[in-house]
Amino acid sequence: QTLLATFLTTAGLWMVSKWRPVLRWDAHEIRGVMGFSGNLVGFNVFNYFIRNADNLLIGRFLGATDLGYYSMAYRLMLWPLQNISNVVGRVLFPVFSRLQADQSRLGGAYIRATTAITLITAPLMFGFFVLREPFIAVALGDRWLPVANVLVWLMPVGLLQSIGTSVGTLYLATGRTDVMFKWGIGAGLLVIPAFAIGLQWGVTGVAAAYAVASLLLFWPSLAIPFRLVGLKVGDVLLRLMPSIATAAVMALVVAALAAAWSANRDNQLPRLILLVGVGMVTYGGLSLFTQRIQLKDIIRAVFNR
Repeated sequence: QTLLATFLTTAGLWMVSKWRPVLRWDAHEIRGVMGFSGNLVGFNVFNYFIRNADNLLIGRFLGATDLGYYSMAYRLMLWPLQNISNVVGRVLFPVFSRLQADQSRLGGAYIRATTAITLITAPLMFGFFVLREPFIAVALGDRWLPVANVLVWLMPVGLLQSIGTSVGTLYLATGRTDVMFKWGIGAGLLVIPAFAIGLQWGVTGVAAAYAVASLLLFWPSLAIPFRLVGLKVGDVLLRLMPSIATAAVMALVVAALAAAWSANRDNQLPRLILLVGVGMVTYGGLSLFTQRIQLKDIIRAVFNR
C-alpha cells in the first residue's frame, strides 16, 4: 500500500507538472539548502521513532492483543489529523512561505487556517469521545470494545494535536527547521519515558501517559513557533474557543440523549445514526450563532480558491 500510494502520487505530480529533472550539480546551492533540509530530515526521523515508541513498548511488554487494541484506537484518533489537519498544512506551506517577510500577515493567515481546522476537528474529536462505544460495537464488533477505554485518553490527544499540528508549517515557512529539530528532541525526551511509566497500568496506562505528556507539552509546542511570527498563545486559543465550546455543548447534548436511550444488540445501528445526526444538527445550528465569521471565511475560501 505504501509503495503503491507513493508511485501514484509521483505519477500524478509528473502528469500535472511541466518540469522534468536533469542531472546538475551546484555545490553552492547544495550548501544553501543543507541547513534547512538536514534539520528537517533529522526531525522527521526522530519524530518517527517517537510516534512508534508506544507501539514498540506495548508489543514488547504487553503482547500482540493489547497492541492491536492500542493500534486501532490510535488509527481512529489519527484519522482527522491525517485527512484534515495534515492535508491543510501541506497546502498552507507555499502560502506561508510567500508571507514570511510579513509577520503580521503570516500570523493572521495562520490564525484563520487553524480556526478553520478546529472548526472541523473539534466536533469530530468530541463526538468520537462520546460515541466511541456504540461506534466500535457497530463498526468493529463487541470483541473490539476494549478500544473504547483507550480512546478515552487518545481523543483528547487528538484534539490537542489537531490544534498544534500546523505549527510545523511555521517552522518551515520561516526557515527555522533547526528550532523544529531541537523541539522534537526535547519533546521526545519527555514522551518516551511517559510511555515507559504508563506500561505499569497496561495499554490504557500508556494512552493516559500520552495524554498527560501531550497536555504538558501543549503550551510550549505553540509558544516556541509562535515567537517566530509574533503570535501569542493566549490570543490564538481565544480565537479557537468558540469551536471548542460549541463542540463541547454538542457532546453534552449527544451524551444526554445516549444515556436516555439505552442500547441493545438490535438497536445499535439506528441509535448510532440518530445520535450522529443529532450531533451534526446541534453543532451546525450552534455554529451559525457562535462561529458565523469562521463559516464565512471557509465558504469564501472554498468558492474563491
